[in-house]
Amino acid sequence: MSTAAQIIAETPNPAVVSADNAEFRRRVKSISRQSTVFFAGTLFTALSGYFFKIYLARTLGAEALGLYALGMSIVGMISLFNAVGLPTAGARFVAEYSSQRDYARLGKFLRGAVSLLGFGNLVLGAVLLLAMPSIAVRFYHTPILTSYSWSFAAIMLLGVLNAFLGQCMAGFRAVARRTIITHFTGTSVTILLAVVLIRMQFGLGGYLVAQVASAALVLSCLAYSVWKLLPTPKHTIYSLRHSFKDRLKEAEAPEEMIDELMGHKIDKPKYGDGYGLRLN
Repeated sequence: MSTAAQIIAETPNPAVVSADNAEFRRRVKSISRQSTVFFAGTLFTALSGYFFKIYLARTLGAEALGLYALGMSIVGMISLFNAVGLPTAGARFVAEYSSQRDYARLGKFLRGAVSLLGFGNLVLGAVLLLAMPSIAVRFYHTPILTSYSWSFAAIMLLGVLNAFLGQCMAGFRAVARRTIITHFTGTSVTILLAVVLIRMQFGLGGYLVAQVASAALVLSCLAYSVWKLLPTPKHTIYSLRHSFKDRLKEAEAPEEMIDELMGHKIDKPKYGDGYGLRLN
């Protein structure tokens, strides 16, 4: 009798196995979808960026592109220090705090990181604006570069914030949404706005304005998405009950089992010990 009871106890609960399989399929489906969107976004950015560079070379000319390259080299040099490793840490800390449901630390980390990056890069941007005349004349022998210094300072500030929030989106497992914002939306807006401004004879200045405007739009979308992914008062135990019930239905659990596990009243005679969930 004890052997039979032991065999029954060791037999996996079909409902648990079915729930595990449903969860596994859900995760695989989510990973596949996000990987597909990311690949499509990368391909779109690479192809559109290639043809757009050909357009820029034909319309702006070598001199304007050379000025742009000089300005971005300064931004790239400052970018070695302006992020202080926070974008890379963003994905790790967001994923860790989210898995632990430590939302207080998560909110504190996000607010502190954004404040530090914003204030630090505002200071660096001010330094860049003050130092650009000297750099442009003494090092690059290109005084006209000074007139575009505000654009490069804005690109630096917006770029580091977008990089951080983008990594936070990855920590929230929202890679597909991030790709739609950064690759599809950001790239499209940059190209379309730049073409319009260049055709209006704004030249390199128009291209830089398009980059700044696109980066500002991407920042707004990323910030809104991260804010929506943060827990709110709506994330309560009651909503967890509904999620639990949905998972049981996905696993095709019997209605009787769902009612018993949810604590609902069952107007039927009760026999045996009822359903149970075995934790493996």
